[in-house]
Amino acid sequence: MMNKTDGKRSLLCVAGLFVSIIAPVMLFAARILGAAYNNYTFGVQFAIVLALIMPLGGLALSIAGVVIARKHDLRGVNSGIVGIIISGVEVLLIILLVIFIANYLSQAHTTPPDYTIARHNPEDAVNVKATIESVLNSDSEAEQTFATKSVELGFILGYENCYAEVENTGPGHYSWRIYNSEGQQIACQFGFSCEDNPDIVIVDVDGDGNNDLISNCCYGADGIERLYVFINKDDTIEVGVFNIEKYEEEQGIAVDSNDYKIYYSEESNCLIFHNNSDDSEKVLSTDDFVFEEYTSESF
Repeated sequence: MMNKTDGKRSLLCVAGLFVSIIAPVMLFAARILGAAYNNYTFGVQFAIVLALIMPLGGLALSIAGVVIARKHDLRGVNSGIVGIIISGVEVLLIILLVIFIANYLSQAHTTPPDYTIARHNPEDAVNVKATIESVLNSDSEAEQTFATKSVELGFILGYENCYAEVENTGPGHYSWRIYNSEGQQIACQFGFSCEDNPDIVIVDVDGDGNNDLISNCCYGADGIERLYVFINKDDTIEVGVFNIEKYEEEQGIAVDSNDYKIYYSEESNCLIFHNNSDDSEKVLSTDDFVFEEYTSESF
């Protein structure tokens, strides 16, 4: 009498095991191939999709193989059981991945973008501002007229021991320049026909861990308010200016320089665009600014 060891092997069990094993191998190979050539062609994409579908086929083949093998007393039941275990784990992982992606996409569509700027040293920023105010609000009118003072700012834009030289050139007019320890000018702040209140904020604007600098500036007889963002990108200081052309294109209107102001809100810790015509406001991100290399001649 023929027993299992002498009988035929269940091809379904073998096929189920093979498919369950080859699926992760195909997925890994397609991922490596796409990354190596930096080009996910249709063939690579198809291989990835097929690799994600194959565990279902492997599970179905393994279950069918085990059932038929036991019914007809065929060999290969153990192979089928291993195929069920492997493909079952793969299917479970795929289900968890689909749930994660669906949850991520739902949050991306329902949660508004957070443009809040991460402060790293708000106390230092306030102290810097208070120190400069005390310099410019000197009791001596003669000292106020053409006074040049220096204040220590510490770590800014990736540089240690930065300092600012503040020059008050007369009532309602001031300018100051920020330097690193080597005397390289890395930022500025200025104001015309406005209160003598130097306005800087030291924060991490782009999330690289370095203290960047936001410069709230004011100029013109009408007190036009503008905001400039200074960042250190690959050891090059760049200054960001609000992209008014992009805004005009999006809104389909032309905007006069007196029709809006750009400023940093300490209350909301955000960059703000304020429309003077209707007092509406829009929270900005660095994507709304055009960055270029900063030099002492930029302003």
